[in-house]
Amino acid sequence: MVYPLRVTYIFDQETPHGIQAGFSASKKLFRKAVDRNHAKRRLREAYRLQKQELVAHVTCLGIRCLVFFIYTGKEKAQYKEVYASMSKALLLLKNKIRVDGKPV
Repeated sequence: MVYPLRVTYIFDQETPHGIQAGFSASKKLFRKAVDRNHAKRRLREAYRLQKQELVAHVTCLGIRCLVFFIYTGKEKAQYKEVYASMSKALLLLKNKIRVDGKPV
């Protein structure tokens, strides 16, 4: 967990390789749909700009990664904070994969 993100993931070696990502913001924390959508939009953009290294690593190893990012902050975060958290989360996720292609 990298505040304000919570990352849930599954590695799968039996299906075609690649990454699938999902994004969520809690209705309990953000009552208005516009606020939830804004949080998810920031998550998607931060992921889009930083995913290349992880995608290349997973593709090279021939595994599939299903990952879900959940925004857990109680207030709207600035984009810089979301970008930094996403960077840390993707680095931790990449480190979970062993060099031999099997998840830790």
